[in-house]
Order: sequence, then C-alpha cells, then structure tokens
Amino acid sequence: MFKILLEIEKTGDDDDEGGNIMQIVMITEYIYNILKPIYKHLILSKLNCTSNVEYTDIKTSPATVVLGKNYTLENGYKIQDYEGFFLGEKEKTLALLAMSIPVKKWYYSTNCKITEFEALNTPWLKRRRFLIEKLRDAKVVGIVVATLGIQEYLTAINTVKRILKQKNKKSYLLSVGKINPAKLANFTEVHQLCII
Repeated sequence: MFKILLEIEKTGDDDDEGGNIMQIVMITEYIYNILKPIYKHLILSKLNCTSNVEYTDIKTSPATVVLGKNYTLENGYKIQDYEGFFLGEKEKTLALLAMSIPVKKWYYSTNCKITEFEALNTPWLKRRRFLIEKLRDAKVVGIVVATLGIQEYLTAINTVKRILKQKNKKSYLLSVGKINPAKLANFTEVHQLCII
C-alpha cells in the first residue's frame, strides 16, 4: 500500500501574480484527480488561508499545519506512514518541507524524472551547519534587528539573548535600519551576526 503526500510548487516568475495562483490551483486539481484513483491514500497539502479562490479555503477541521500549508490525514494513519512527493525543483522549499514533515521518504520531480530527496545532503543544509559552527565559536554575537513590524519580534530577540547568555557569549543588540555591509563593518568587536 503506497501512501503519498503531494506538494505543489510553482517555479518561475510571471508579472500576473493572481494568474500564477490560479494556474497552481488548476494544475493541482488536475494532478490530484488523475492520481487519486491510482493511489487510494493520496492526500494533498493546501495553502492555509482564506481567499476568493474556493480551492484554497480551509473546509476541514482536523488539519495539520506545517510551513503555511495544511493537510488532513485519513483516519488511523500518522504522517510517518506516508511518503512525500514534491512537484517542483529541488531547492530550499523542498529542504524545509523535508525537515519539517516527518514522512518516510521524500521524492521530487525534475524534467519528468522522479528522484528520492535526501535532506541531510543538500548544499543549503551543509552551509547552515557551517554557519552554526561559526556561531558556536564566536565569543561576541551581534543581534541585528532588521524589522520592528513583525509580530513577536521581541520574543525572538529575548529568546536569542537568553540562549547566548546560557552559552556564556556576550551579545549586542543592533538596530541599524536598512542593513548593508558598511553599517555592519562599524562593529568590529562582533564576531558573528544573528539577524532577526
């Protein structure tokens, strides 16, 4: 019994943003309707929003939300019983989904070829690990506040400050407006920067 979680990602940029969303909705509906008779346990993730496009509105109550998308599992099944399929290019979005949704395996489609995705070997994740190691080695960390308009930004700042204090690292809170290298170069005593 093959179970699958289908993720749809539109790549490319058009001037008509509304047209892109409608095109994604139509492609998603079309692919889902083709695959559902073949894969009896197929579920489809949907945007977690309310809009004027009927397909994107949430109509089911027992939904799980991950990274702004929701999916409803069949009764008696857990997300770990499924395999994930991402229709789109192998990039950061797929890596985030693969690390956030604990399905058995992830697959992606490129040029009509289905390939298994290994989240632990992506260049993006390797770079992230490298930067985390650099942050661990730093003695002084600058917390750069890039925005004051995002909800709960103070909670994020306080959490980072608390973690740095627990690790015996000195921290500076920097609010520089629009970030650019020239402004950040003025803080020579800061070894690493954490942008919020």
